[in-house]
Amino acid sequence: DLDQREPALVALVQPGQRGERLAVARRGVAEQVVPQLDRESDLIDIYRELAPEVLDAELQRRLLLDIADLARGVRNDIPLARQYYQRVLEGTPGERRATLALESIYRIGTEGQSDSAALYEMLLVKAELPWCPADDRVAAMAEAGALAETPLGRDADAAQAWEQVLEAEPNRRDAGDALERLYRRMGRSNDLVELYERRLGFADSVAEAVALRVAMAEVQLRDLRDPPGALESYGAALGGDPAQPVALAAVELMLDDASVRGDAADVLEPIYIARQAWPQLVRVYEVKLEAANDPDERLRLTRFLARLHEEQLEDLERASHWYARLFREHPEDGTVREQLGRLANIVENWGFVATTYQAFLDEEPGLGPDSDDGPGAV
Repeated sequence: DLDQREPALVALVQPGQRGERLAVARRGVAEQVVPQLDRESDLIDIYRELAPEVLDAELQRRLLLDIADLARGVRNDIPLARQYYQRVLEGTPGERRATLALESIYRIGTEGQSDSAALYEMLLVKAELPWCPADDRVAAMAEAGALAETPLGRDADAAQAWEQVLEAEPNRRDAGDALERLYRRMGRSNDLVELYERRLGFADSVAEAVALRVAMAEVQLRDLRDPPGALESYGAALGGDPAQPVALAAVELMLDDASVRGDAADVLEPIYIARQAWPQLVRVYEVKLEAANDPDERLRLTRFLARLHEEQLEDLERASHWYARLFREHPEDGTVREQLGRLANIVENWGFVATTYQAFLDEEPGLGPDSDDGPGAV
């Protein structure tokens, strides 16, 4: 009866004979007596006294867990619970019950403020434990990455955590966004370009792929000083969206970069033709002509520039100048002389034509005005 149980409880909480067998017996009695008296809190003191006497590792683990669970659930003594859960992990690293309990304690923290540093470390440990499911492992690393960045301010650790998340789930957007932000802040430009390339494989739309290409090109151009690589990325972006303003403006500027102007002209040519952007196309063909060494190619480009000014821009004066240039390179071509004469009749610039022919004769004294190859053939 109750009168007999109270003395039993008093005996349990008093120091007595020591030894593992006696400790086990006293634990059994305590588990019977204490709940009947509605004094579960006293079990904590009893178990704490008994714990040092228990040598069996499994039994001691269970006893320490009971102390921690009771301290947390009955007394709400979080520091004591934390101490005993940690003792469990010291003896049995990775123990599931203690690990999950400490994760919860660290997340709640003190006065509602989580213990971010301890929680971060616990999440890393949890993610490596064999009993942790794959989805929980990824979730733990994602939370660890977020904690490392804010509030801990450990960008390198945050990046390492998010890299593991992206390795497990390559199309995970929050991991990609976090790594993009971290790589930029840490100046890891090469890693940022590799990230963009990786994300391209999981782009859901052309618009997303174009945006990734443009972002990658800007890093290549600004941070890596790699105009050819940037031009390739901008060109790919314009292949998806020929009107993409950032890419288009960047490639147009590259027409002034000697290292890539020829390739930039190749990128812009089909875009300007499709848009009938004739003034811009003139610039493209001027760049291509400057870079051309093959005589046939130079002839084709010069003739096209002359026709472009005449037929599309209706600038007959400029067209005449381009035909004059064509004449200087191919004086034997009678059709060119015919074009110069035809345009001279329209714009009345015979003086310019005469000057062109005279300059040619001065440079080629062997050709007279009546030569079949000279301007006199006109």
